[in-house]
Formats: sequence, structure tokens, C-alpha cells
Amino acid sequence: MSSFTDGRSGSSRKVSLKMLMLDLLLLCIIGGVIYPFIITRNKTGKIEGVQCDLSLRSLDDELYVSVLLQNKEDGLSSRPVGIEILVNGHSVQKINDLSPLPGETRTFRYRLKRENEKISIRSIISIGESKIELNAVSQVPK
Repeated sequence: MSSFTDGRSGSSRKVSLKMLMLDLLLLCIIGGVIYPFIITRNKTGKIEGVQCDLSLRSLDDELYVSVLLQNKEDGLSSRPVGIEILVNGHSVQKINDLSPLPGETRTFRYRLKRENEKISIRSIISIGESKIELNAVSQVPK
């Protein structure tokens, strides 16, 4: 029986294998380290001149969600604002209120019980016809 050879030397196979391993390592770094930071970085935004911030705080078995709206000193007057908070894709609270007056801030809060699980929070904020979506992920409590 004859053995099959592809014409490459053993050293070029080793180089190809090393390159493949480096490519896989790079993909693991991107997928495991960089990508989660990109996903959870969408905690701030601006809509109709109003700065919006989403923050999460965990204390024991409770998670505190805060949506902060801050209007600039020279911002527009107060307008109707709608805020929807979604936990793991399910709507848990809808708020219809007014945006803060120029130079003021307004905070909307939501509290929920949690188990030892990772929780994904999304907040959809709409002012007039404009919408913005903020998201964050709470880590498993230690």
C-alpha cells in the first residue's frame, strides 16, 4: 500500500498548525473577553438633547435598576417621555412621565428579586418620535 503525500514538508505543516492555533486563540479572546464588554457598554445615550444613563446595582438578592434622564441647561422644555424596562426580554414596567426641565435630572427606578443568575436588562426610552435602547447585563452575585 502506498502512502499519500501532499507535497508539503513537515515544517510547513507545523507552521500552518501554529497559525491555525493562533487564529483560534484570537477568536477566543474576541468572543470571550472583548465581545461581552461591547455588549454591556450601551448604558448611555442621548435622545432629543436629553442624556440617558442606565445603571444596575446589586445588593444581596435584589437588583436595583435606575434610568437617569438629564436635560442640559439650554435644553428643550419638558416633553412626554416613555420608558419601558425589560428583564431577560420580558417587559416588567412601563413608565409614562415628563422629561426633566432644562438643567434638571430625573431618575426612574425599578427593583427586582434575583436568584444566582445572569440578568439582561434593556430600557427603551422614547421622546416624541425618537427612541433609544440602553442595555446592561448584571453578573451572577458572589
